[in-house]
Amino acid sequence: MSAFHSQEEALRRNAAGRPVRQVSVLDPLSGINRGLLRIPKSLDLFAVYLDRIAAAAGPGLIVAAGFMTRHFTPRLLEVAGGYADTVAQTRARKKARLLVLSDFRGERPEIRYNELAYGGVTYRQHPGVFSGNHIDYATQFLLTVWEKVESGLSTPTSILDIACGNGIIGDQLLRRYSEARLTATDDSLLAVRSAKMNLPADRSRILYDHTLDQVVDRSIDLVVSNPPFHFGHENNIDVSLGLFRQARRVLREGGSLVVVANRHLNYATHLEKLFRATTVAETDKYVVYRADKVG
Repeated sequence: MSAFHSQEEALRRNAAGRPVRQVSVLDPLSGINRGLLRIPKSLDLFAVYLDRIAAAAGPGLIVAAGFMTRHFTPRLLEVAGGYADTVAQTRARKKARLLVLSDFRGERPEIRYNELAYGGVTYRQHPGVFSGNHIDYATQFLLTVWEKVESGLSTPTSILDIACGNGIIGDQLLRRYSEARLTATDDSLLAVRSAKMNLPADRSRILYDHTLDQVVDRSIDLVVSNPPFHFGHENNIDVSLGLFRQARRVLREGGSLVVVANRHLNYATHLEKLFRATTVAETDKYVVYRADKVG
C-alpha cells in the first residue's frame, strides 16, 4: 500500500516477476491479519495508513510499524492508540524500533479533511498532504509577490504547476489569467485527490506522477513550483533539480519557470545552468526565482 507515485514505480521495478499486489492508500482492502509499515514523518499520514488497515482488519490483526528512535514523539503512541488497544515498543536495534499494534477496535477515529482559506477561497485537502491545515508559508510568499513575478511576463495560456499539493497556486493563477488552462502534477495521491476538489475541472488536468513524462515537449508558457526538497525525514534536492531539467523540456521558447524555495537551498546556481535566472523577491527565509528559457 502506497500514497506516492514514486514508491509505486520503485515497487513495480523491484518486484518484477513476483506476485505482488499493489494498492494505493485509498483502495479498498479486506481480510488483513498482518501489517508491516514504516512510520512516515507526517503523523496525519500515519493515521491514514492505520485507518485503512483497521478498516480491513481480519481476525487477530497485528501491525508492526518501524521508526528511527530519534524520530520518536509521544504523539506516535497517541495516534497508534486511537486504533489499537495494545501498543508495545520493542527494544532499539541499530537505532530503530518497532511499534507493535494489536487488539484493533471496531470504532476508529474520524478522519476529516483539513480546510484552509486564502484570498477569500476555502481549500480542502486530505490529511497527510503537505502543510496540514494552513497555507504553506513559501506558497503564501510566492502569491503575495506575484505582481513582481509577472512584470514583463507574457500572459500565459498554458500553465504547469509542479508538486501542486492541494492546488492552491494553480487555482490562484487561473483566477488571475482567465484564458489559461492548467496542468498540475504531484507525487502524492492524497495531494492529487485534494487538488481535484479545489481546481476547476473544465480548465485543469491533474496528473498523479512524480515526473513530467505525460507533459508534451515545448507545450507550456509558464511553469510554477514550490518544489519538494525532502521526502519524509530525508532532505535531498536531487528531485527538484531533476524537475528543473524536465521543466526546460516542456517550456516553449521564451517561457518561464517560477520557483519559490527556502533560501538556504541556493537554487540560483542550478537554475543558471539551464535558464536565464533572476531573483524576483526574497526574505530571510524564502526566495522567488524567475528562470526564462532562452536559446
